[in-house]
Amino acid sequence: MTKKPKQRDALADLLAVAPPDVLTDLILELAAEWPDVRRKCFDFLKSHVSVSKALESRSDGENIMALWSELVPYLEELDEYGGGDYALDDRVSELLYQMKKKLDVKKIKPEYRRDILNRVLPFIESGNAGMDDILCGVAYAACYSDADLRGLAEAFEDMEGDWRVENARDIYRRLGDRDKYLELRKTRMEFGADFYDLATFYWEAGEKEKALQVAEEGLRKAHGRMDELRLFVAKRAKAAGDRDKYITLQFDQTMDRLTLNKYEAFMRMCQNAGQYATSGFSGGVWQGGTGLAGVGMEKIIGCTVTPTRSKSQSSLLLSCSSF
Repeated sequence: MTKKPKQRDALADLLAVAPPDVLTDLILELAAEWPDVRRKCFDFLKSHVSVSKALESRSDGENIMALWSELVPYLEELDEYGGGDYALDDRVSELLYQMKKKLDVKKIKPEYRRDILNRVLPFIESGNAGMDDILCGVAYAACYSDADLRGLAEAFEDMEGDWRVENARDIYRRLGDRDKYLELRKTRMEFGADFYDLATFYWEAGEKEKALQVAEEGLRKAHGRMDELRLFVAKRAKAAGDRDKYITLQFDQTMDRLTLNKYEAFMRMCQNAGQYATSGFSGGVWQGGTGLAGVGMEKIIGCTVTPTRSKSQSSLLLSCSSF
């Protein structure tokens, strides 16, 4: 039995006989209706046709604007309803990530980058779509020059919210604008991370005494997020040979959200430093004695340290008669 010849695709036959101007009209009509089709046309043609640098640059800009047109209806939905289902979140995140990748190549002309920034910033200011990180990533990627970054910092300044001001402040620090950085930095000095940020600024500027003054002030006044600040001061204490201060800071770091891993690391550190008194602990119970010199071990007199482990975490359970 002879096999029937496979019938040709009628669309392929029509495309084969259509004149170029008809094909152009067809593609433009489809691309105008569907942004994803427009974007795919750019990608396909750029990989199959040799073009001038000017046309390539223009098509790169139009391609990224097609990406924006494709994603903005979904982003508006997220912004209106304060988020969406996982599938919608993933789709918007993926399209924004593709935009960032294209911007990161540093080939998009200024007019397109300004347009993207103007469209992205309102969603950053709203903060209701649940896409703050990747939207900020796109905004930063659209900045190719110091002037671009300064414009972004000023836009962040005009918005409300601590994290937006933090972004503005970080940009000014990156640009070396000392006055603007300090102006914004000093509006909020609450957490250890705030004092750490200012201390490292002065340290990097060569003002080491001022940096240490800020760090010490933070140890006295700050509430929460102390890890980086303590480690900053501890590193300088160790370099200066101030053993007691170094051990005290490491002890405070260990006792802050105490876990088994942190406890074990602290004990190893003390042993290595020659600060561990074998008479101090017995079976996980503090027995008294001089113990860790200068660390205020009396804070945990009477604490029974019970290591517990699970698949998900390691922790310490403390049964304390005084703490």
